[in-house]
Amino acid sequence: ERRYRYYLCRARDQEGCSGQSLAADVIENSVLEQLDQLARQPGRSQLRKRLKPLRGTWRSQSPGDLLEPLRALIARVSCDAASGAVSIRFRGAAEKRDA
Repeated sequence: ERRYRYYLCRARDQEGCSGQSLAADVIENSVLEQLDQLARQPGRSQLRKRLKPLRGTWRSQSPGDLLEPLRALIARVSCDAASGAVSIRFRGAAEKRDA
């Protein structure tokens, strides 16, 4: 049996939501790439520390296996369907800003 995972707009009935579904792998891969890039930036020692248990293995794991560790780190992921831009809001004061 084949499964198709996707995300829907949370504000579906509100203005600004296109109502389109977005493929889960596209969003999830974007989040993982952004986390990897952000962790390499100067001043992101807190992020590097929190990602350390996943380093070296996250690329070989399925997004489902990463769900719980990433939920502890990420408060919200937003996607602009029109531009395809994905932004991340982190939990905690030190990393609480969009990527």
